[in-house]
Amino acid sequence: MGTVTANFRPGTMETIELASRPLSGPTGGIDIDNVSIRVTGCAGTVALRVIVRAAVSTSNNDSTVHVYSKAHVL
Repeated sequence: MGTVTANFRPGTMETIELASRPLSGPTGGIDIDNVSIRVTGCAGTVALRVIVRAAVSTSNNDSTVHVYSKAHVL
């Protein structure tokens, strides 16, 4: 089970990277399960959004795609 801790401040957004790996073939993946997140120092509504980033770089082109989940209010 993983744990992520961050000190958030009102009006700010934090990005926390949970995992990363190079893509060495036509497919790949990362499984993340049982992660808990603790928020401290924030007096107000807290929302969590999952973002997945895929980046491909070749000698001719660099391409990055981001996929965002809906925001989950905690």
